[in-house]
Amino acid sequence: NQFGANLGGPVLKRKAFFFINYSGFLHNVSTTASLNLPSTAMQQGDFSALCATYSNNVCSDSSGTQLYNPQTGQPFPNNKIPSTMITSEAQTLLKYLPAPTTSSSTGLPYSSANYYGTVPLPYHRKMIDGRFDYQITSSNSLYVVYSRNTTYPANDSLGGPSMWGNGSNYGDDAFNYSLGYTHVFSPKTFNELRLGYSDMHSIRTGDNQDFDPTSLFPQLTKSPNRGLPTMNLVGYSNLFTDAGGTSDTTQLPTLNLTDAVTYVRGRHTLKAGIELTKNKIYNPNTDAPLGTFDFNGEWTGNIA
Repeated sequence: NQFGANLGGPVLKRKAFFFINYSGFLHNVSTTASLNLPSTAMQQGDFSALCATYSNNVCSDSSGTQLYNPQTGQPFPNNKIPSTMITSEAQTLLKYLPAPTTSSSTGLPYSSANYYGTVPLPYHRKMIDGRFDYQITSSNSLYVVYSRNTTYPANDSLGGPSMWGNGSNYGDDAFNYSLGYTHVFSPKTFNELRLGYSDMHSIRTGDNQDFDPTSLFPQLTKSPNRGLPTMNLVGYSNLFTDAGGTSDTTQLPTLNLTDAVTYVRGRHTLKAGIELTKNKIYNPNTDAPLGTFDFNGEWTGNIA
């Protein structure tokens, strides 16, 4: 959807004029996330699908996998982990793990995708421009310009489902102010003074900004960073947040001053002046990490 409007006209006859323009661009699309996730039973601690046959509650299939209690070294009966052994941290994160959408999937590692979900990717851009001109005298004129270009929201797909693993705002916010003053000394000589200031905020914000990682792990360094920790699960799609603090932006403020004198003589024009530009770049400090955990079955695999 693209739309806009503009309006302009005199404020004071032959003295002051204004012009305003507004335009918008709304692009609402989506993408599909395809992931390999543990089955609903596995998410509840039931890993019996890892083995085809059991004898005395222990896997008897040579191609199957038997899980063991890392605290005792004893096999989990029928590969079922008691709910009392699932930590509160895991139970909290499991709420963000969707159930497979393929009902026939066993949820085994290294299997084909068993979850397909739609991830909305809205992209909204809004632009506004305004200008005011004022003829002070026959020899002096002034203009002021304001311009702003905002992209929000601008979601970015990073491979996760709709509830995690994507950029919730990868937009920007740019604005500009400028002032111009012209003085005419004679029909052949005039001076132009220009002053401008601009800034652009490049936003990089991940999802789950309402989730405080220290609620899971109080020992983490306090930080404005919000989101889920990264869980690397061998054989499965990883759970992660595109880590971004609540104000994870890059700023590019620029100040510009120019002054030029123009002299016209016959077919020749001579112009001389100065230009001063001051710019800075502000990048956000590296926030404390959200935490990364790797799970490869080392502690619960065939260790007996």
